[in-house]
Amino acid sequence: MKEVHRGFTAARNRQRKQPSVISPAATKEAIGRLVAELGLARENERQKFANELHDRVAQNLALVKIKLGLLRTALPRKHTVVVDDIQKLISEVIDETRSMMCDLYPPRIRDLGLRAALESLVQRSRVNYGLTCVAELESMPPQLPPEIEDTVFQAVRELLFNVAKHARAKQVRVILRAEEQRMIVEVADDGNGFTPIPPSRLDLHGGGFGLPSIRERLSRIGGSMHVDSAPGEGTRVLVTCPKKSDGKAVNAGSRHSL
Repeated sequence: MKEVHRGFTAARNRQRKQPSVISPAATKEAIGRLVAELGLARENERQKFANELHDRVAQNLALVKIKLGLLRTALPRKHTVVVDDIQKLISEVIDETRSMMCDLYPPRIRDLGLRAALESLVQRSRVNYGLTCVAELESMPPQLPPEIEDTVFQAVRELLFNVAKHARAKQVRVILRAEEQRMIVEVADDGNGFTPIPPSRLDLHGGGFGLPSIRERLSRIGGSMHVDSAPGEGTRVLVTCPKKSDGKAVNAGSRHSL
């Protein structure tokens, strides 16, 4: 019995010494969660910074402008021109600050609805990035869940930023359309194009978490993203998601489709 016991003990010790093996699927899932968490952390930081701009900068500038107006009434007429110039400059800085706040974290999706928020995003992309943007946006149901509106908006924002940064496109088209159970957003440009990397080969060293983060966050609401591109042929990205939080992801194929 002692020999049997020693045999069992030796086998158990050898098993303990063997390193645990993590499957590729588990590794991919863990990386996907990390990418999504990093994307969410970035959104939280953007929101925090936008709030700081509002609370500390924009409000204080507005207060300075009011006090300058009070000072203006007590000054001789010949000095009011200088005060007017200062107030004009402050107004311009306030406008620029508000524009920065909207770029960082647009706060009015709940108030405007997804369609109007995307229209505002496209307009800012024209101004900020110099893109020629064409928008074809259908109205969406007013009862869309907030997590779906937020995810779709952030996806389009990231895609437009990618176009401005990488594509060298002359024109980009943003299309929002509704079907019975789902909505589809298409962002297409006539830029450089590229060979897409399959989702199974997440590139964590290629300069950011943009597309993997979008894909992971969409998957959490039952959505999907498909990239159709080729070098020299532009890029077309389809973002598909349900109108309800418990919807299913939709699969579709295309050339170089991911």
